[in-house]
Amino acid sequence: MYRPVIISKRTIMILAVCLISFVASSCDGDPFPAPRTAPRYQQVFSATAAPPTPVATIDISATITSAFAANTQPGGQVPVVPAEATYSVIQTNIVTGIRKSIDVRLDKEVSEDALRAIALELKSGDSRPYDRTFIVYYLPGMPVGGGGWATTHFDPALAVRILGLAGQEERADVSAALISDREDIGSWLDDVTGVRIVMYSEGGKLYVEQYFNDGRFLKEELVEKPSPSGQRLESKGGSSLGSHWVVDNTGNLQIRDNVGLVSTAKRIK
Repeated sequence: MYRPVIISKRTIMILAVCLISFVASSCDGDPFPAPRTAPRYQQVFSATAAPPTPVATIDISATITSAFAANTQPGGQVPVVPAEATYSVIQTNIVTGIRKSIDVRLDKEVSEDALRAIALELKSGDSRPYDRTFIVYYLPGMPVGGGGWATTHFDPALAVRILGLAGQEERADVSAALISDREDIGSWLDDVTGVRIVMYSEGGKLYVEQYFNDGRFLKEELVEKPSPSGQRLESKGGSSLGSHWVVDNTGNLQIRDNVGLVSTAKRIK
């Protein structure tokens, strides 16, 4: 027969405190920690660079060829300035993007082919675009602005003209043949176009006659309008470009349009 075990209150309290402490310490961490897994090694593959994708380029060879062909002779060969055709640029006047005027001094008379080659050489030396390019050639001793010996104008196609007026006396003879019994306003020679211009009044009306190098003749009625620059005359029919003439205080004829001064024709006395 077993004898009962007698436990004192003090012992029971000590056991209860120990049990509570054990339970509290177990709650602070993970009682069932997950097992550690072996480290995994990630395989690194070397990326092979893809070949570069070719970039498409625009073929401008046709554009260059056509632009270059515009400055060549009909035979397709680039004209070369003859060694005996010596020239120098006297002065250049530019209205950006619209027109360029060049005065050139020749050391002697040259052929039309030589003038064409010089014109193309001068034009190709400036890559800036212009609607029109005017080139006037002077022989030794000829005053600039007093009438050129020849012209090569891109308007826009190239036109070569040899005026052949080498002296003031010869120009005076031309003016005498052009002036009739009408009341004369003036006669001028335009260096840019090579056109001879005669203005006069007849029967109470004003007229202009223009004589071109190819034999053409143009007559128009004029109207006079006030201008601070001088006597302004323009075609009675008007002009979409605002073309008009102004006789300045020196007697020269300014040829103008909406942009400004195109050229100045010297008076033939």
